[in-house]
Amino acid sequence: MRPLKLSVAVVASVAATSPVLADAPPGRYTASGGTVVDSATGLAWQQTIATTGGDDGSGRSTWANAKSYCAGLRGGYRLPTAKELLTIVDFSKANPSIDTSANAFPNTPSDPFWSATPLRGSPPASAWFISFDNGYAGNVDMMQPNRVRCVR
Repeated sequence: MRPLKLSVAVVASVAATSPVLADAPPGRYTASGGTVVDSATGLAWQQTIATTGGDDGSGRSTWANAKSYCAGLRGGYRLPTAKELLTIVDFSKANPSIDTSANAFPNTPSDPFWSATPLRGSPPASAWFISFDNGYAGNVDMMQPNRVRCVR
């Protein structure tokens, strides 16, 4: 029994002192002209997000305005579904929980981002968001300003 307890203690010690901060596998994301293509899903994402304007002056928008913002961009952008937005979460990272390398999503804040997915079975004025501080999925009133990253 003693060797087993010693092994567990060593593993726990290594896990506690060795944070995992890996970016996506090389080649997963390709950035060009402000768009990031995800080779795992085929989706094309906005590389940067608005940090001014929106409904609060710092780039955050209500759900309806987020949908309008994406639809108004050139190239067929739209607000992503919750499932699509979860595909770019990097659960091995926190604050933010996304690949922030130059070929992916640099300068992404650890904030909630709107999805196009309304919450079913609740007041019709709620929708899902994904928070990039830790990848948490939650829902909130559609009038709450959140960040926006569009996809096509």
